[in-house]
Amino acid sequence: MIEVALCIAHGHDPWLVLLAVFVCCTGAFAIVQMFGRAQATSGAQRIGWLFLTAVGAGATIWCTHFVAMLAYRAGAPVTLDPVLTIVSLIVAVAGTGIGFGVAARWQGRAGAILGGMLVGLAISAMHFIGMAAYRIDGIVEWRVPYILAAVLCAAAFASAALLALGPSESRHRVAIGTVLLVTAIATLHFVAMTALRIVPLELSTSTQLASAQMQALGLATALVGLVVIAAGVSAAFIDRSIRSDAAAG
Repeated sequence: MIEVALCIAHGHDPWLVLLAVFVCCTGAFAIVQMFGRAQATSGAQRIGWLFLTAVGAGATIWCTHFVAMLAYRAGAPVTLDPVLTIVSLIVAVAGTGIGFGVAARWQGRAGAILGGMLVGLAISAMHFIGMAAYRIDGIVEWRVPYILAAVLCAAAFASAALLALGPSESRHRVAIGTVLLVTAIATLHFVAMTALRIVPLELSTSTQLASAQMQALGLATALVGLVVIAAGVSAAFIDRSIRSDAAAG
C-alpha cells in the first residue's frame, strides 16, 4: 500500500492525477444514474439505457485511464499506438455493457456479483490493452503480484458497487455505489501502475511527448469524456422528470 502511494505521489503529474480523479468521480455518478434507469425499465427502454450506461462507463474508464496514464512519469521516451488506444475504448464499452446487462437482467445478489466481476474484468482488460498502446523506449518489467491485486480489487469493488445499487430503500445507495465504482477504477489503475518497472534505454533516439503536450492531451481527453458523461446524466434526469410529471398528472 505504501508503494502504491509513493507511485502516485512521486511517479505522476499531480495536476493530471487530480483531473483523472475528477473525471472518474463525475463519470461514476453518471453511470449510477443511467444504470438506475436501466433497472427501472424493461424491453427496448432497458436496452437503450444499458447502451447509454455502457457508453458512459466506457468513456469514464477510458478517459480516467488515459489522463492518469499521461500523468505517469515514465522517465523514458513514450509514444502512443492509436489502434490499440481505440481498441481499449471499445473493450471498455463492450465489457461494461455485458456486466451491467447481467446485473440488470438478474436483479439479485448473484446477478450483481457476476455483473460486477465482469465490469471489473472489463476495467482490467481496458487498462492493460491501453498500456500495450503506451510504447516506452526502455526495458519494461511487470510485477505479477501487483497485477493480480489490481484485478482482484477492480472485480471486488465493482461487485460491491452493483450490490449497493441493487433493490434497496436506502437513500445512500447512489453515494455508496458511486464511491465504490470510483474505487474499482482508481485502485485498478494505480495498483497496476505500481506493478510497472522501467529501465530507460540511454541510446534511444525516439521522440516523446513533452510534459506540456501530455497536459494538453490529457485536458482534451477529459473534456471529451465529460461531454459524453454530461449527456448521459442529462438524459437520465430528463427521463426521471418526465416520469414524475406523468405520475403527478
